[in-house]
Amino acid sequence: MLAGASGSPPPSAWSSFRAVIEAPVSSRTAEGGFSLMEIILVLGLLALLFGIVVPRFDWLDNAASASRKLIGMVHTLRATAPLSRQTWRLYLDLDQGQYWAMVVTPEGEQVPRDARFQDADFQTVPRRHTLPSGVRFERVTTAAHGQRQSGQVYLQVFPSGLPESALIIVSDTDRSLLALHVDPLTGLIRVSDEEMEPPRMPPLPEQVRPFLFPETYGGALSL
Repeated sequence: MLAGASGSPPPSAWSSFRAVIEAPVSSRTAEGGFSLMEIILVLGLLALLFGIVVPRFDWLDNAASASRKLIGMVHTLRATAPLSRQTWRLYLDLDQGQYWAMVVTPEGEQVPRDARFQDADFQTVPRRHTLPSGVRFERVTTAAHGQRQSGQVYLQVFPSGLPESALIIVSDTDRSLLALHVDPLTGLIRVSDEEMEPPRMPPLPEQVRPFLFPETYGGALSL
């Protein structure tokens, strides 16, 4: 470290900055301090840095908020399916960035009668939730559709309350992403900000399948 005239080390950058800010304008000018052009240049650099950092935090907030709502929808369907003893489907429109719920009845797929899942103005139309601006479905992998990057797919929740395995990845225009993995055995959803592949599940014993997927075996079973 270079020594000053008195042999002591030079002041730190922070102390020099404080001295410039706290000193009167006249003394800074007389002592060769920052010029007006230099101050404008520093403010411009700070504004540029602020413009780069703030949108990144805004994306994280939007993506996290969208993920929480999507996870909340899955949990709501898991709680509703056992009560209705029906299979529910969470549809995802990868092109429009929307998702909504439908219920599978003996007459076929229908809009739920529950007002929570209906459009506010038309009861025959499902209520669609839209991702925030700048956030979209990058790709989705489900048991019924495999991996998709466009079109519509659905995630099923069975009368047992357990969902199908699914991997949902949302991203922004800069390709930053959040991955949501739905575990079919526990129904828990794991969230990561890194690429993630759904684990390969071992085949379920045939004796267990009727209790997890009763609609496939002629209705709910009793022990």
